[in-house]
Amino acid sequence: MDREPVNQLAENLDSGQLNCKVYALTTRMCAAHRQKLINEIKDRLAQKLPTICVSTPLIEAGVDISFETVYRSVCGLDSIVQAAGRCNRNGERDRGDVYLVLLNKDSEKLDKLREIKWGQKIVLNMLAQKDFDPDSLLQTKVINNYFDHFYQEIDQSELSGYPTSDEGRDIHLADYIEGKQASRDYLQQNSGSELKAFSGSETIAKHFEVIDQETVSVLVPYGKGSDLIALLNSQNYQDSLSEIFKEAQPYLVNVFKNMLRGLIEKEVVYPIEFPFSDREVYAVRDSYYQEESGLNYQIKNSESMIF
Repeated sequence: MDREPVNQLAENLDSGQLNCKVYALTTRMCAAHRQKLINEIKDRLAQKLPTICVSTPLIEAGVDISFETVYRSVCGLDSIVQAAGRCNRNGERDRGDVYLVLLNKDSEKLDKLREIKWGQKIVLNMLAQKDFDPDSLLQTKVINNYFDHFYQEIDQSELSGYPTSDEGRDIHLADYIEGKQASRDYLQQNSGSELKAFSGSETIAKHFEVIDQETVSVLVPYGKGSDLIALLNSQNYQDSLSEIFKEAQPYLVNVFKNMLRGLIEKEVVYPIEFPFSDREVYAVRDSYYQEESGLNYQIKNSESMIF
């Protein structure tokens, strides 16, 4: 079975040599599963029981939890600040300790994650300065300096201006913020004709996504998720599909679209058919969802296993 680095590290730490409970949190777990583990971790911390949590960046935002010590692989300053927010969050101690760890290139593959690689490079350059104080990372001037360098990296890359394609034309969304480019395009294409109203903001809204939507949700057999999968397969339900799908939200895991075909071919995931409906629902087979690691699979020919 394929193992995420998070699971591998948690297993190594939980080899019996440490007298503590070790948890792994990843986005291969559905929300209900993660929340159950987070509640257990909080209970143990409240009781001052020795606890280690190995997590992907999902714990860096929106999770109100406080550890005595945080270790974070070197990354962009924004993520470091978020991770630091999980350390001594409630002021239980005089100070909390945050350590930055530089992983070797074989352990951390960032070639396809340009923005993360840029952020890591900028932070390493900051830390390499002889007169730089690591304790100053949270100061406003340091954060401003980081983002100045980060946006310089974007300006020098092919990502500058948010390139995309609109009706067969290569455009940059940044040109449409004030409508200037849209005005020029319209006048060039409609010279001599009556000027019609249009909005550059419509072009931006059509193409720009705050969160990349290149994922598909699959229903996992965790907790009530198992009952919902059985119910959908039986097609013997009285509630509307919309109500069932709403109930299923905590039991979904997102996978990349380019991974879905491989998951279906490996019979990790299968589609649930609905007569007289064009809805697409995919379910995970029982043997591929585990209590300690969530969605667990192996696809040898995949280019990326990032979740």
